[in-house]
Amino acid sequence: MGTYTKIFMQFPHDKIFWNTSTEFFLYASPHTRGYYPLFQSLSHADFLPNSGILIATVTSPFSAIVESQPLETTQNQVMEVLREMFGEDNVPEPKAFMLPKWGEMEWARGSFSNWPPGFTGEEHEDLRGRVGGRLWFAGEHTSREWYGYLHGAYDEGMRVGREVARCVGSPRARGCLEGEDGDVDG
Repeated sequence: MGTYTKIFMQFPHDKIFWNTSTEFFLYASPHTRGYYPLFQSLSHADFLPNSGILIATVTSPFSAIVESQPLETTQNQVMEVLREMFGEDNVPEPKAFMLPKWGEMEWARGSFSNWPPGFTGEEHEDLRGRVGGRLWFAGEHTSREWYGYLHGAYDEGMRVGREVARCVGSPRARGCLEGEDGDVDG
């Protein structure tokens, strides 16, 4: 699993300090690579104008650090970066601050699948296989084309949903549900 952490902040709409006509802006720490490098404005005209919402993104290994430390520590670090970028007096405290901790969620243990070098197509097919005939797996990790992406999860959910519906509607439904009909791409 890979971890990709989005940190959501909302600032008062009358105290937006960044250029809202720009969707993304970058920060390059002079000391540490990957230290809060990417920001996205949702106050952009194409998203939620005047919302005051700003997203900071970190990836591994910083995702693990950010997700394991107190929220207050993360907020202080992000605010320090923003104040370095925009000036100490220009950046107010956010009125809301949150981040999902996908890497710490017992049922997730990460944000997206990330195949290691040498992972084979056969191993990927094994992830798509059924267990005991009645347990199907679907999600971005089972997508051949879009693993790691939301639309991969959607496509795979639809694929498995169609297969379950086909089995339930089949005159041989019991056999299909018990794995006698192994076609899952139907």
